[in-house]
Amino acid sequence: MAVYTRIPKTEAVRIAKRFGLGEVERFEGIAKGSVNTNYRLVTSRGTFFVRLDEKRTAKEVAAEQGLIAFLANRGFPTPEPLADSKGKRLAAYKAKPLAVFPWLPGADKEAQAFSTKDLTEAGAMLARLHHATTGFPTRLPNRFGLVAIAARWAHIRKKARIPATHRAELDETVADLSRRPAPSGPVGVVHGDWFCDNLLFEGAPITGVLDFEAAATDALAFDVATAINALCWLPEDPDRFRKPRVDALLAGYAKGKGPAPVDETSLGFWLRATALRFTVTRILDFRMRTSSLRVEKDYRDFLRRLRWWSAQAMRSR
Repeated sequence: MAVYTRIPKTEAVRIAKRFGLGEVERFEGIAKGSVNTNYRLVTSRGTFFVRLDEKRTAKEVAAEQGLIAFLANRGFPTPEPLADSKGKRLAAYKAKPLAVFPWLPGADKEAQAFSTKDLTEAGAMLARLHHATTGFPTRLPNRFGLVAIAARWAHIRKKARIPATHRAELDETVADLSRRPAPSGPVGVVHGDWFCDNLLFEGAPITGVLDFEAAATDALAFDVATAINALCWLPEDPDRFRKPRVDALLAGYAKGKGPAPVDETSLGFWLRATALRFTVTRILDFRMRTSSLRVEKDYRDFLRRLRWWSAQAMRSR
C-alpha cells in the first residue's frame, strides 16, 4: 500500500456514486505498503478502502476476489469488495483495476509490539486460513514463489542499486536454493504476506485479515515461514529471532491443527526462500520504483534475516 497513481477527488466522487457510498467527505492516500495505490475514502455512509492495482491484470484481481468470496462463505474474517448497482465488484481508473472494500474495525500493531499471546493468535489464524481454503477450485500462480523470485532477480540484478557484496550474496542464495528440491509437504492456498499490517486486533483476538493480493497456490510451509520472518524478528544488537517468539507462533499454528510441516528441515528451506523473496521485492519496489507517498522499507532488513537463516543452515549441515 502506498500512492503511485494520484486519484483526484473528482474521481472519488464518481467512485462513491457508482458504489452507492454517499457524499464524499474526505479522500486521502495511505502511506503504508509497497505495491499498490491505496486511499481512505470517508463518506456520509462510512469509511471505505479504495485499492488501485498497479501491476496485476483485471483477470488476476478477479481471481483474488473469487478467493475472498470463497473465504467469506466459510466465515473467515476478511472484507469482501463492494459491488456496484450492476453487481460488478471491479472498476478501473487509467486502465488499472480498482476495487472498494469496507473499512474494518480494529487496528494493526508493529511486529515488535506483538506479545507471545499475539503471536500464538497469529499462528492459529494462519492455520484457520489454511483449513478455510481447502477445496478452493482455482490454482493461483505464485508471482513470489522461488522460481519467480529467481527470475525476477536475474532480470533486475545488474540494474539494482545495491553494493556488489549484497549482489553476490543474493546470487549465491538463489543458486543454492535453486539446486535444492523443495521439502515435501501439503500444497494449498497461501496468503503470502502474513505481516503485522495485514492483521487487525480489537483487544486480544485478531478480528480481521487483509490483503490477499499475494495469495497463491504453493507449499503451505511457505506461509508459516513468511509469518516467522515477518513477525518474530527483533532488530536488536545483534539482530535475531527469539526462540520463545517463534515457538509461540508455531504453538498457535499447532493448536489450530495447521497442516503445514514445521520441522527444522522443512521450515529451514522456506525461511531462507521467503527472506530472499522480500529482499528481492524490496530492492525492486523501494530502490527501483518511486512513489509520491509511502513508508520506505529497507531491503537490508530482510537481507539480515536471510543471513541469519543461512548461518543456521550451515551449522546444521
